[in-house]
Amino acid sequence: MHDARAVANFLLDYADRRGVRLTNMALLKHIYFAHGWYLASKREPLIKNRIEAWEHGPVIRAVYDEFKQCGGEPISRRAHIVDWGTGEVLLARGYFCSETTSLLQSTFDYYASY
Repeated sequence: MHDARAVANFLLDYADRRGVRLTNMALLKHIYFAHGWYLASKREPLIKNRIEAWEHGPVIRAVYDEFKQCGGEPISRRAHIVDWGTGEVLLARGYFCSETTSLLQSTFDYYASY
């Protein structure tokens, strides 16, 4: 399982390469859809974070809190995590196998037009 902030950064980077700008709400929905597809195909969760049902859609609190200051504007930075062993603040990165990378890209490409 991955931290949702690492998935968020992967999707933000991929969206940038595709010329798509994501808001916090759009990013949260992309992670939610990718998590669902991953769960259906692998029978295990993509992310370790809890998903909450909010009025306007699914919310992963760690991702929402990271980008809430963007409001409804496109996100232009990346999420960070704290290494609790060293106290260092690091860019959230995941190491995704080729199959997971393909799934993330495919779900993004499919839902990006909605």
